[in-house]
Amino acid sequence: MPLPATAAAPRFAYCFREAVSMVKGILRTPENSSSRRCGVSRDRRPALTRSALERIGNSFYDQGKLEVARDYYEQALHIDLDLRNTSDLASDYGNIANALDSLGDLAGSQKCRSKR
Repeated sequence: MPLPATAAAPRFAYCFREAVSMVKGILRTPENSSSRRCGVSRDRRPALTRSALERIGNSFYDQGKLEVARDYYEQALHIDLDLRNTSDLASDYGNIANALDSLGDLAGSQKCRSKR
């Protein structure tokens, strides 16, 4: 269940700032660099992008913008599927299931929960 508007606003701002700073670190790294001196290594970019997408989704979920949150969660899921990152798949499916449940799509929510 999303947080009340008064409680969600500070968390939204904090999570959004964190996600933006993660994305800035990813973008600051030159394409041909694998060194951490310049920012984020190329190998870590997809994982950090996924994490930023999840945080942005959490922020929108807390604001009650459930459709937008679900879109961000699905983007994170697609990255984890591409990376075959099984450790975060449960979190992705759980986030999507929670958003669907809050939207009233109980069948979709159960389907996502069964994939965890």
